[in-house]
Amino acid sequence: MSTSPKVSFGLYNLEINSDSTPSTVSDQQSFSKVEDLKTGNIADLTIATFEQNFWLLNGGYKFLPENEASIHIGFMSLEMSDENGDFSDPPVLEVDFDSIHSSDGLVLHFAQYSNDYADSITVAYYNNRDELITTDNYSPNSWEYEIDKEVSNFKRLVITFHGTNKPYRYLRLTGIDYGQLIHFTGTAIKSASVNEQTNPIGAEIPVNSLNLSIHSTDPQFSIVNPSGYYARFSQRQPLSVYEIVEGIQKFIGRYYLDSWKSPTETEFQFDCIDAVGILDQIPYHGGMWSYEGINVQYLVDEILQTAAIPYELDADLYDLYVIGWIPSTTCREALKQVAFAIGAYVDCSRSNVVKIYKSPIITGEEVAVPITASQKSTSQSLELKKLITGIEITGHNYSKGSETVNLYSGSLAEGIYEIPFSEPAHTLSISGAEIIASGVNYAKIRVLSAGAVVITGLKYIDNQQLFSQYDTTLNASVIPNILSVKDATLVNAYNGAAVVARVFSYYQQRYVQKVKTYGETLQIGQVALVDTLNNSQIRGAVEKASIDLAKGFVSNMEIVGVIE
Repeated sequence: MSTSPKVSFGLYNLEINSDSTPSTVSDQQSFSKVEDLKTGNIADLTIATFEQNFWLLNGGYKFLPENEASIHIGFMSLEMSDENGDFSDPPVLEVDFDSIHSSDGLVLHFAQYSNDYADSITVAYYNNRDELITTDNYSPNSWEYEIDKEVSNFKRLVITFHGTNKPYRYLRLTGIDYGQLIHFTGTAIKSASVNEQTNPIGAEIPVNSLNLSIHSTDPQFSIVNPSGYYARFSQRQPLSVYEIVEGIQKFIGRYYLDSWKSPTETEFQFDCIDAVGILDQIPYHGGMWSYEGINVQYLVDEILQTAAIPYELDADLYDLYVIGWIPSTTCREALKQVAFAIGAYVDCSRSNVVKIYKSPIITGEEVAVPITASQKSTSQSLELKKLITGIEITGHNYSKGSETVNLYSGSLAEGIYEIPFSEPAHTLSISGAEIIASGVNYAKIRVLSAGAVVITGLKYIDNQQLFSQYDTTLNASVIPNILSVKDATLVNAYNGAAVVARVFSYYQQRYVQKVKTYGETLQIGQVALVDTLNNSQIRGAVEKASIDLAKGFVSNMEIVGVIE
């Protein structure tokens, strides 16, 4: 089998994007949001629409959820192209900038999931006096199209989309980046490995990683070149990773530059993280939903929008609600609290979005993908995880109390401050300053003159209760091994019994099958059926995979499940 990696490195000027304000001159769909083009918070969400040969009946297309605010697909035109793929009234996108910018290229991202793109466009740049700098016509031939043209001192960009590559289609634009897209293939890639992991019950949200080493004699990559590529590297620059298998390009995932170094003049090493790693760097204020609760769609959208990270939520989770408290934390930790409470797992593998799915608890009834003898090495191992004899989860039932608590006391100079609380509070009061924004976990205040500041509030009462389940089939000689969870603040009287039952069921899946596979087999979270020792089979979910992209597309996988 012929395999080789490919990495597309987005050498983008992220400041230009953050300074932009996209808007449409033409009409767009009600759920279309051009502002998502600025943040990049766009999911590969295939909305079922009545377009010719578009809506495949393969289960991958979804109807619009009631909460259209949770939909992030970028710009989608209201008009559909005709039988020739032409627009009678071409959609127009206008991008204004607060400052004057220069760029050495433009990259347009259309719909990767359906391979839909505009095949005829006009791009025009204007200066700060709104005078035309340059205009050109282009004919894109892919969902990701690079325009290699340097333009200086522009303050407005106008893109007109004349037609689509397929007839009777809406225009779909999912992203705009300013800069160059650099491709590495073949022998230029010395090594490339991806590490993927998930936790099926949402007890953790692991960070996937990419370790990449490239060889290049291009002086643009020199660490001592002040105007070269190396000087333009920055954290969170995106990399798209592919594996070419027998001439077919397969998408491995979207990663973001975290650190880099140049051990020699021609070798460059990059350590990258997935979107979950970005979530871990973004603070989230949290909140309290102690009575009616909050819809999972709205809460997930709030968390991911805070981080400007694209996501896709399983339709089976749309109508769920959670009740409880999330403290001030990171977006990653907040999402973990939600996932654990609703029975979901979070994963970015083989995707450019964060995907939130129902937990794959092995019952024996789910569809399992067999890993055949030709797909795996004969070298394998089977382990048995330590027995968990019981699960104890502390539930938290919050209600408003009347006890006053001192939330902050100190001397502050004139200015604006954000004060975090060590415990949730309501009905805030302040002396020595004014509150300009607040939540149960914080207060943003303005101090008009230096002096003492005191913030007080009323406490929330946490009425805790224990949810438990134990293995009653064990004999008395077995030493108890109880797994205790105390900080799941979205577990309460409404969902506690279901959560503890789900966690207990998961820990009955004790067999860990380690196997080496060749080529594309299963993805993280998928259920597999694998031959194991003594003519037995293990049915389980793929929880870990370490993939060598440069040496044959070989995966070392861990599958956790039960023996059939």
